[in-house]
Order: sequence, then structure tokens, then C-alpha cells
Amino acid sequence: MREMVLNHASLSAPDQYTAVVWLRDMAVAMSDLTYNGVAQNTLRMSRSIYEIPCLDNCSLHDAYQELRRRGAREEYSFLLRLSAKVPLLSETEQEIADRFRMCEALGCEAKALPAEDGEPLVMCAIH
Repeated sequence: MREMVLNHASLSAPDQYTAVVWLRDMAVAMSDLTYNGVAQNTLRMSRSIYEIPCLDNCSLHDAYQELRRRGAREEYSFLLRLSAKVPLLSETEQEIADRFRMCEALGCEAKALPAEDGEPLVMCAIH
């Protein structure tokens, strides 16, 4: 089963509304992946949700709270139930670490993943 990896560089949204929409959409997709047994109910990150910026003076944690305030309670609950693994890169293969760094530099990487069961899924918020 695959692990989901958060590309935190893709979370820099132009405004709070967009950040919440991205998070809601990402949570729906991640929930489907875990429900269908494609991915584990864990999310690897390089920092905690309090340290990942989404907007000026707004962390990923703050965006989660805004998601809840706007009525996306299922998506909010799913994101909070994820077992977060930090740090990200210390336990991954070098190829995956290099891909993640490239994602970070570009904002997000559009790439078809191979079918191997253990291949991590890089989750990006940018559409």
C-alpha cells in the first residue's frame, strides 16, 4: 500500500478562499485513496501542520480550521484523523527524496506514477 506525501510548496495559495477549496479537494481525493485501499491513512510531511505556511500569517493548521468553519466538516475530520509522519525525507528512498525536492522547487510535479504498491503518492494542492 502506498504512502501519501505532502508537497508543502504547493500550498501557497493566493487567498484564503482558494486555500480552503484546494484543501477540501485534496482531502476528498485522499479520502477516496484510503477508502479504496490505494494509500495508507498516513501523510508524510517535512514539517508539522503548524509550520507549513498557506498564506501570510496563516499556517496549514489555520487553513484546516477555516475548512471546518466553512462547513467542510467531513474533509476537516479526515485531515485531522490522518496519522502524520514527520520528518518526511529521512525515511524515504533517495529517488523519492529527489522527486520531492524537485516538486518543491517547481511548486508541483505532474507525473504518472508507476504501478508498484510501495511507490509514494505526492499530494499537491495546486490544480
